[in-house]
Order: sequence, then C-alpha cells, then structure tokens
Amino acid sequence: MHKARLALAIAGFAAHSLIFGIFLLRQIAVQGVALAVILALCFLKLGWRKTLKQFKLITPFAISLFVVYTILILVGFAPADQPALPYWLAYGLPRLLLLISSLLAFRWFVSFVDYEGLLKSTSNIHLQKYLILGKILYQAAFQSLSQIRYWQEMIPSAQIPSRGLKYRFNRALASSLALVLIVMEQAESKGELIDNRIQTCHKEE
Repeated sequence: MHKARLALAIAGFAAHSLIFGIFLLRQIAVQGVALAVILALCFLKLGWRKTLKQFKLITPFAISLFVVYTILILVGFAPADQPALPYWLAYGLPRLLLLISSLLAFRWFVSFVDYEGLLKSTSNIHLQKYLILGKILYQAAFQSLSQIRYWQEMIPSAQIPSRGLKYRFNRALASSLALVLIVMEQAESKGELIDNRIQTCHKEE
C-alpha cells in the first residue's frame, strides 16, 4: 500500500513535470492557472502554515531568478535584436511560475506518502538508509533557513538602514548557497553515521 502511494506520487510529479515543464512550458496563462491550482491544493492538504513555510524556502530562488531577468531587461539584452521586455517576459515568466508550482507540487505529492509506513514496508536496510537520510536532510533544510537569515542580520553591513536591490539579491543568493552547503555537509556526516551503524548492528546474509 505504502509502496503504491510512493509510486503514484512519483508518477504524478513526473507527469506534472512533463506536461508543464515541456509540453506547456511557453503557455504563460496555463502556468499561472497551474500555480493557482497547486497552491489551492496545498492550502487544502497542508494548511496555510506549512504552505507559507514552503514559500519561505522557495523565495530566495524565485527572487534570484526574477532579479536576473530584470537586469537583462534593464540592460536591453536580447538575442537577434529583439525587444528585451517582451522577449524576457515570454521566456522568463513561465519558467518562474514553473519553478514555484513545481516545488509546491513536489511537496503536495510527498504529503500523500506515509514516511513511517514506507520505512516499515521494506526490509532492505540500504533503502531504509536513504529514507532516513532523506528525512534528515529535509528537516535540516527547513530548520537551517531561519538560522541562516538570523546570522545574516548579525553581519555589520546588514545593520545599514537603506538596503537596495543589490543587497537583497546578494542576501538571497548567499542564503541559498549557505543552505546548499549545510545540506551537503549534513548528507556527508549523517550518511557516514548511518553507514557505521549498519556495519556495526546489521549483518547481511
């Protein structure tokens, strides 16, 4: 039962990625509707607090992408001498909407998978390892983001009252990179700990 739910969740997210990430990628209106629908589903299934947490995690990546496209529009860069504003709106807006909707869709599909049941449904110790490690990294990502932002506020340059676009962009980029580094460090250290316990406590036939 739990494996079937996992298979359906994977198939559902794959279908979402295929349909909106390839076939309907350039349809801005469709991408907007897809985002609105998945947002409504997240509110119904996860509640507004968990959905808001998802947005806090997505925000640095979305802002970074938005700033890049804005800079390209302001400098007037576009291929084949095309007008910068309509070109980057047509190119960047659907991808920005897709980024947000895909991350929310992933969280929505994952909510149908019972972690404890899935862990008990398999006797493969190596599969259990990756399930445990995945949960650890997922929790570490959400717990670390607020700490990263708190530490950023302690930097002397962050105490300056006037903060422009450049500061916000650098802060979002720095928090994203810091989050990636923390997750990578946790993956290495926790993975080694789990491997040591498997070698010590689990005897494979």
